[in-house]
Amino acid sequence: EGDQTKLNTEFPLLQAWTAAGSRSSGRLSRASSVTSNVSRKSSEKSSDFDGEEDDDDTAREDVVSRIMINPNSNWRTAWDLLTSLYVIYEAIVIPLSFFDIERSAIISTMGWISSCFWSVDMPLCFLTGYYSENEGSLELRPRKVITRYASTWFPLDSLLLIMDWMELVAKGDS
Repeated sequence: EGDQTKLNTEFPLLQAWTAAGSRSSGRLSRASSVTSNVSRKSSEKSSDFDGEEDDDDTAREDVVSRIMINPNSNWRTAWDLLTSLYVIYEAIVIPLSFFDIERSAIISTMGWISSCFWSVDMPLCFLTGYYSENEGSLELRPRKVITRYASTWFPLDSLLLIMDWMELVAKGDS
């Protein structure tokens, strides 16, 4: 028991970890994360209320909130596994493109599929929640998720995607 106390003082647990550990499944569900988001949003509105509320922005954000993706969902996990396969594929194919290897129909088709895949992935990244670094809590508020992606990976993702599409168009693959 003395070792456990020593561990707790040296490595304090974040509040989100202790809350998740007390649940029977050990994971936060989408319903609980949405509920916590709703309660956070309502407390923010009550504390920041200045007498004027923009109904259009609120309605728009409510619609977007419904389509936000939990990063722990089965669907998102499957998508991330598919993403990993595409990264491995491109890590092999891109270096080979520096050699004069004849482009087969399979390579051309995979180039188009890959570009389409990454084109779908980018908007999904704008809709996928994340765990905040400070608190360890799940963040699904659209404005925060979009701002974070736009300021981190979006510039690099968009540059690579534009270059990818320009390469396909320039080579005239069909």
